Amino acid sequence: MPFYYPVPTLSSAFTGDELHDWEFFYPDPVAPSGGTVASFTFTKAKYLFLTKEVDLDGGSTIRIALLMTNTSVTTAGQEDVATVSALSVLDEMNGTNYARIDVTSSCSVTQDDTNNRAVFTFDDQTWTSLGAGSRNMAGILVIYDPTNTNADATNVPLFWLDGGFPQSGTGTDFVYTPNTAGVVYLG
Repeated sequence: MPFYYPVPTLSSAFTGDELHDWEFFYPDPVAPSGGTVASFTFTKAKYLFLTKEVDLDGGSTIRIALLMTNTSVTTAGQEDVATVSALSVLDEMNGTNYARIDVTSSCSVTQDDTNNRAVFTFDDQTWTSLGAGSRNMAGILVIYDPTNTNADATNVPLFWLDGGFPQSGTGTDFVYTPNTAGVVYLG
């Protein structure tokens, strides 16, 4: 069953007479603004969703990491890595006051009958007084932490979100506000 990433305003209608592929959509975030969306779901994540090993509704530990522009995340073949440590180049943010954020307690999955989709989101996240890194930030890596140890050898990359990037830390609060349509939705 392939996954497609069309522009969020496009959707094919399901009449019941044909096979319908799952479609993940990535709405542009509200802030930071600008940029383009070239987000995707990692292959291992798709497997973990279908085998019910990841609970995006607060049952699994989910973290987010800011990655800088030298990351290899968008390089061909990187979407198939099984762990964060398997990425050729992680290039995680190194600005003052940066740390990964555990978003588990604010994760939610809802059913949107009006738009015929399921929506995953989390609350706004703030990196307080985030200093500039050695490069601009390229996007956010959403991570599943199966051992709750924040160890990249076991952490699994779920989603790459680069809408609204690149951005730079300026010593002020850096706030990521997901779109009201969600971080990711399946429609």
